[in-house]
Amino acid sequence: MRRLLLNLFGCFVLTAGIEVTGLAGLATSGAAGMSLTLMGIIELPFYLLFIFVNIPFFILSLIKLGKGYSLNSLYTVIIVSIMTIFSGQWFHMEIPTAIGSVIGGLLVGIGAVLIFLSQSSMGGATILAVYLQKRYRIDPGIVIFCFDTFVAFISFLILGVHQGLLTIVNIFVCSVVISLSKQAIAKKTLNTVSET
Repeated sequence: MRRLLLNLFGCFVLTAGIEVTGLAGLATSGAAGMSLTLMGIIELPFYLLFIFVNIPFFILSLIKLGKGYSLNSLYTVIIVSIMTIFSGQWFHMEIPTAIGSVIGGLLVGIGAVLIFLSQSSMGGATILAVYLQKRYRIDPGIVIFCFDTFVAFISFLILGVHQGLLTIVNIFVCSVVISLSKQAIAKKTLNTVSET
């Protein structure tokens, strides 16, 4: 029950971060950031893009990390997707892009850490990060930051230079939060994935 509540709270914080970032006209970390960016060129709602972007990562998770971790992560992605459907009703404000960049990155990072500590993930780059941490002891913040460099590059092309630069700030803040929590994440997460 405690793990479930931690996961739900993490999903709520992550969703708040996604909403703040989206209201600022920016992208953020991981599959959520890729989905926000793709909304600029594909006329689909965030929750559908979020699910589609996650499909290849769930295949990796099933093969390398086991059913338990994969199902927990799928549950989290579904909860976040549902929350984002209603999140527009929670926030009715204009957010300056610079402030939204920092606050959105902070909230996404905190939400990601809480979800990691609930022995789950938000899918996307976090699944890749867990696999590489388990297999090669690579800092998950570094893995996610590298993935997010690609997201930032795409955001430059789609959102423009100003939004692209502030997306990098958002991603950097998120990555720092995750890196500061890497030992706690490793302890909770690596014990839950299957040995391969």
